[in-house]
Amino acid sequence: MDQPRKESDTSSKGPINRRTFLALLSAGGATLLGLAAMQTLLPKVSDTRSIVTSGSTSPSTSAVRSDSRKPIVVLVRGISSTNRQTLVDRALDSLGGLEKLAPAQSSIFVKPNVGFYEKDAVTDPEITAAVVEALKRVKPSGIIVGESSVRGNDTEHALRESGTRALERDGVQVRDLHKDSVITVSIPQGRAIKSVGVFKSARECTYFVSIPRLKRHSATTVTMALKNMMGVISDSEKGRFHQLDLNQCIADLNSAVSPNLMIIDATKAMTKRGPTGGIMVPLNMVIASTDPVAADLVAAEELFKAEGIADSRDQTRRIEHIQKAAQMGIGVADRSSIEVVDISLTE
Repeated sequence: MDQPRKESDTSSKGPINRRTFLALLSAGGATLLGLAAMQTLLPKVSDTRSIVTSGSTSPSTSAVRSDSRKPIVVLVRGISSTNRQTLVDRALDSLGGLEKLAPAQSSIFVKPNVGFYEKDAVTDPEITAAVVEALKRVKPSGIIVGESSVRGNDTEHALRESGTRALERDGVQVRDLHKDSVITVSIPQGRAIKSVGVFKSARECTYFVSIPRLKRHSATTVTMALKNMMGVISDSEKGRFHQLDLNQCIADLNSAVSPNLMIIDATKAMTKRGPTGGIMVPLNMVIASTDPVAADLVAAEELFKAEGIADSRDQTRRIEHIQKAAQMGIGVADRSSIEVVDISLTE
């Protein structure tokens, strides 16, 4: 049987008086206010920018910029069996989707690197085909895939050898730009040149997509989005660029004629030397951005990593044409001011 409670126990746990209640209420309010103040002072955890997902599932959520002033560079890493269309689609989705990138009914110019006969030295036609298929979804008024090969090479032969000519179907034109007329474009802010002769197709389209191969170059360290623009100028202009300051001329050109969208083919990277004869390293990756400088900077970093260079970021700061383009306001070359979205596809 339970023992009866003592009176002293009952009185100690009985109702509190008014003065005690007010004191407790005051103390509790101060505690809540202190917690609220601490919450405002604590740093917020930033969103992660590394996404691991399956290549066979629906597209991932589009990237959301934590700072709208920062350009976004998207890296989509697959494996050897990852479908090329999946790589491209995921990259575009993470940039916000083509519907937001390309205006409806645009006339679109697509510029792969098909400057050589060696297949490793040119953009993989499967990547170019994947980009073209994605572009068709925005119902453009027309799509032209155009290139003029390096001086001394036959562009038509390069288009056929690479497999790029086979993309000419379903309303897509594949064009040897050497057969185009040339128009003179003024470069008001040019430092090495004040005007340049550009092939008409590249200049008159309303939306420009650059699809370079990730690779080394003997004269400019690397060749990617910025240098890929040399394929839209005549052979005489290419010669003039090399006679003057090649790196500054590349920057000058991009200040007047620059891509709207970059999708760098890094399925295989040409390391150590280039633009031909380098050591090919499979990366199974594409790199996409709307900023050609930021795209090249981040892509160059990936190229140097593939070569085993310890301080890859330091190496990127030494690439002249990238830095000169940034100085002209063409894009961002400050790595800390670039938002990188790194997506890994697991299958």
